[in-house]
Amino acid sequence: MHHAEKGEPVVSDMDLDDLQTVADYHVSKRAQESGVKKQTQEHIFDLQKEKQRIMDRLKAQLRRVDDPEAPEASDDPEAMEAYYHESKHCYLVKDKRGCMHEVSLGEMVADLNWGLSYRLDARAPRRDRKTYAIAQAKEALMHRLDKQICLEERERKDHAEQIFGGAYTPFIQKLEGREFHESALVGWWAEEMVCGFFTQLIVDGAVDMEIRKADVYQDINQKMDFYVRRRAHTRGVDTQVEKKGVGIQFTLVHNKEKLEKKKQQVERAKKQLGQVRLDDLILVHISIGNKIMHAMREWQKAGEPPGGPMRFWSKETKQAVVQGVLQNLFSEEEIAKIQQAFKSEGSPSSTKAKKRLKKYTDEQIQEASAYLPPDLQSDTVVLKEAITTIALMKAQLGPEHPHIKERLEKAMARFIRRQQTAP
Repeated sequence: MHHAEKGEPVVSDMDLDDLQTVADYHVSKRAQESGVKKQTQEHIFDLQKEKQRIMDRLKAQLRRVDDPEAPEASDDPEAMEAYYHESKHCYLVKDKRGCMHEVSLGEMVADLNWGLSYRLDARAPRRDRKTYAIAQAKEALMHRLDKQICLEERERKDHAEQIFGGAYTPFIQKLEGREFHESALVGWWAEEMVCGFFTQLIVDGAVDMEIRKADVYQDINQKMDFYVRRRAHTRGVDTQVEKKGVGIQFTLVHNKEKLEKKKQQVERAKKQLGQVRLDDLILVHISIGNKIMHAMREWQKAGEPPGGPMRFWSKETKQAVVQGVLQNLFSEEEIAKIQQAFKSEGSPSSTKAKKRLKKYTDEQIQEASAYLPPDLQSDTVVLKEAITTIALMKAQLGPEHPHIKERLEKAMARFIRRQQTAP
């Protein structure tokens, strides 16, 4: 099996061999040779063992998907239950505040970056359950890989030119959960949001490409935050075009001097493209710092619900990000088609109440209204949540449950009491 070197794109979506490569990434021998302290070497070795446990758990999860009789893998105790809604091909999730949400598989995968995890129910499609399990393992492995690299690089004596060990310290502090002022975090947030936004689009089938987050070595040494690759596509008559991919250095900076310095760093890093198997490395500058901060604040104010801060992006922000990141991979016509999906959207805070029930059928509205007293039937927010509560109960019990009618009546009675006693 090929063992990855630092900075090599080691993870590929839905590829267990590549995940195992991340799990096998081992720096202890080289750490010893480069003068890393013994205590640090022991910490690195502990991380290596953690990664192997993650792979063991993933294999157990995949066996469980294929064979319900297989031993059950341990679950995250804080994972939110995600019930599959077959007719809408989405999931119903209750957040920490008890509010119901319709969430796509892509959103759940992207939410892993924000510390949210889900437990997909047994009725979820096998492909969804496998996709989510692999994405969950991938996120956990990459987190520990970054820690391994940081611990070693911080103490190495043979760094590349213009790279010093202290450059890794903020990354270690962030990985270990240290709190920073939001002004210091906005750049990180932007990278995570942009990468998560495209992850969601890719998993949900809206964009035909791949995206991978860079590891911390690539970030510091090779000046890239993530890299994107368009899957093989046809140009002209039966001509398959296979591209290696494009590295993205994403920045929000306004200052001309700082922006010029970023450009120079990217130009120097381009000389290493052969090492990382990329076609190009580009600097993407989008002035959305205030929008990133606003989205994060709104998401936190809402109780960090499913969908991540990207749910609080405006359609203009989505369109700007699509244009900025994809302009070197897709034609203008293709980009316009992707952007068209956001034309009718508004941010969650500006959506009109009268439009909130548009996606529900008359049958769903009538069923929910039948349970509600007249004073609540006219409240579109309450009606929407009543519809979701009924759908969630049906998803949990299944359509053939012998006592579904009685259970629904009790659940809706509790729902009405909560609404009537709410401040």
